[in-house]
Amino acid sequence: GTRPAPMFPRYHQLEVVQQIVPLVQEQGPGQRYLVEHEQGSGTSFTIAWLVRQLGGLQQAGIRIYDAFFIVSDRPEVELRLKSVIRNLASVSTHLEEDSALPAQIHDVIERGVNVIFSQVAYLPLILDEIEKRQPGRRFALVIDENPPDRSTELTAEDEVNRAVAGRAPLSNTSFYVFAPSANETALQLFGEPFNDHGETRYRPFHLHTS
Repeated sequence: GTRPAPMFPRYHQLEVVQQIVPLVQEQGPGQRYLVEHEQGSGTSFTIAWLVRQLGGLQQAGIRIYDAFFIVSDRPEVELRLKSVIRNLASVSTHLEEDSALPAQIHDVIERGVNVIFSQVAYLPLILDEIEKRQPGRRFALVIDENPPDRSTELTAEDEVNRAVAGRAPLSNTSFYVFAPSANETALQLFGEPFNDHGETRYRPFHLHTS
């Protein structure tokens, strides 16, 4: 059959990837990046291209990230990643809902799986595993807060904020949070502080609106 036409990054997609990658190369894990791109701006492709670039980064010959958690309630994010990153199917897995989910999370990390897809609701369990049982590995949590096709009472942004608020920072884990519009809680959790006439306020690492 015919191969799909290649997709090329739009300016805002290229810019955010080019800004994040050298920072990660220099600083390593432990940082938080809030990317505020409006709905319809190609977030699933931006995530895919960013993960592809970050996955190849090393410091002193060692990979910066042992594993990526792609946290999203939209199936197209997983499809985009698998189309953009070659051979991803052989090094990725999708967490399945069951009563032994914590053990499942531990197992896929221990097996060395590179890319782990998860629903937003599982984020607290993932953070528990990293915090309590994985001090020696380094992780990237790539979180997609764009709403799925179906409506839910609790937004992905609310779920993520609840999961992260009150936890101690994880020096071995980076957060890449993609949100169409960030509320004040998300800005304080993941944004960059700046001085606004003597008052500390917060802003996203990268902002794109039409």
